Amino acid sequence: MKLLELQLKDLVLIALTVSAVFVLGYILIPVMQFMPLPAYKAIIVSPIYAGGVTFLTKKIPKIGIPSLLGLLIGVLLSGFFIGMFFIAFFGGILTDLFSFLVFRGYKSKRSIILSSAFFPAVQLPLTFYMAAYTIGGVSGEALSHPVLVIVPTILTFVLGYLASVGTFRLLERRNL
Repeated sequence: MKLLELQLKDLVLIALTVSAVFVLGYILIPVMQFMPLPAYKAIIVSPIYAGGVTFLTKKIPKIGIPSLLGLLIGVLLSGFFIGMFFIAFFGGILTDLFSFLVFRGYKSKRSIILSSAFFPAVQLPLTFYMAAYTIGGVSGEALSHPVLVIVPTILTFVLGYLASVGTFRLLERRNL
């Protein structure tokens, strides 16, 4: 039994979604420059990431789809900073693990929405740790104050949740 068996239409859908997520995130770079810590940039892109995961897991409800999305986004982002590859890829793996352990996959609307919100939310603490151990400075000091990590992570989850609910409603209305 193969874990992730995809058809050509699935691969095209994944490629188009990764492209859309990357382009939309790239458009937001000027806004991200105003964030005080590098990890807080995840707050801004969380609706885009959650919408992408919602779209893909609704269309292709298989374990491994967020991991594949994270892998491909990570490959694209590694051109900016190699650590972004690991953050995006591990974010996808942890999202699949979360969905499998809590919901046994992407079988329900609830599992898709919560897992999609989890995808960007788990990347924020990963970004904090990556920045703390590679850049140091303020990012390293922020880890000693859990509120500076926990509150933005919750905010990222909430924004991802709202984007996921909106994306799911849009897909249902359009019968996609």
